[in-house]
Amino acid sequence: MRVLVTGAGGMLGQEVCRALEAAGDQAVAALRSGPGPAADVTRPQEVWRLLEEQRPDRVIHCAAWTDVNGAERDPVGAFRVNAHGSRVVASACADLGIPVCAISSDFVFDGCKGEPYDEFDAPNPISEYGRSKLAGEEFVRHICPRHWIVRTAWLYGA
Repeated sequence: MRVLVTGAGGMLGQEVCRALEAAGDQAVAALRSGPGPAADVTRPQEVWRLLEEQRPDRVIHCAAWTDVNGAERDPVGAFRVNAHGSRVVASACADLGIPVCAISSDFVFDGCKGEPYDEFDAPNPISEYGRSKLAGEEFVRHICPRHWIVRTAWLYGA
C-alpha cells in the first residue's frame, strides 16, 4: 500500500514512515518544503498538487503545531496549522477519494475524569492547543467520510 505521511520530518512522522516500511508498505514522506514530496498543509493548492502527483492509497496526517505552550502565545498560528491544515488535507482527501488518518491529541480533554478517556467521552479542551486539535478533528470528521482519528498522549523519542 502507498501511504503519504504529512509532517514526515517530525518525530511521529518519521516513526510512522519507518513502521510503514517495516510492514511492507510504501511510505511517501511529505515535508512542508524542500526537495522531494512537499506541501504546506495550510495551502490547498500545494496539498492538491502533492496528492495528485503521489496518488497515495491512504494519508496519515501527522503535520501539526506541536508546541503546546507556543499555542497559548500564538493561538492563530496553532489554529492555522492544526485546524485549517487538517481541513485542507481532509478536503483534498475527500475530493480525491483517499481515506485519511488524522493524528490528534489527548489535549482535547480537560483531564478531570480521573480514569482513562475513550472515544465516547465528550471533549472539553482547556488550552488553545487542545481547542486547535479538536477543531482539526471536527473538520476531518465532517469533511472526509473515510477517516480515522487517533488521539495520542505523551509521545517521546530521541
